[in-house]
Amino acid sequence: MKFLSLCVCTLAAALSATASAQVGIYALFTGANLDTTQTTGTSPSVTTSNVSTKLFGPTLGFYGDLPTPVVKIGVDLRGELLNGSGKQHYNGVGGPRIAVDLPVVKLTPYAEFLFGFGSYKTSTPLATSHIDYEYVVGVDRKLFPLLDWRVLEFSYCNFYNGAIPTKGLSTGLVIRIP
Repeated sequence: MKFLSLCVCTLAAALSATASAQVGIYALFTGANLDTTQTTGTSPSVTTSNVSTKLFGPTLGFYGDLPTPVVKIGVDLRGELLNGSGKQHYNGVGGPRIAVDLPVVKLTPYAEFLFGFGSYKTSTPLATSHIDYEYVVGVDRKLFPLLDWRVLEFSYCNFYNGAIPTKGLSTGLVIRIP
């Protein structure tokens, strides 16, 4: 029993000495496709087609990870302001994040599942608000001790009933705060 306690205390001391909590603030440029369904014609000859609109804009946010050495578990909060061709997708989402620090190759792949509120404006003059969910995967590359390049991030965002998916690719900079 004393040996087990000694091992646990030694491991805890080693982890606390080698790891510190990590917070990052990021600014990304995002290009996305907003996929909507368009109905044309009148009954009985109604035509339904999928329309994909290119949207562009910033994604801003911050994350915080627990102090663990290799596998980082934390949370991410972000907002997106995407516009294009008279359509828009704005949202604010947050949720759990998991990342793996690979210091030998200076890469940190991560995955997130985020949820929050979003606003879509398509062909109508009024925007509709919804509860959004978003899946995010990406990889960061360490450039300097406090600066990372978010090499590539893929996000899939939709609102609760799955009618308007937005698929985006992002790149940008992350400032890490020790």
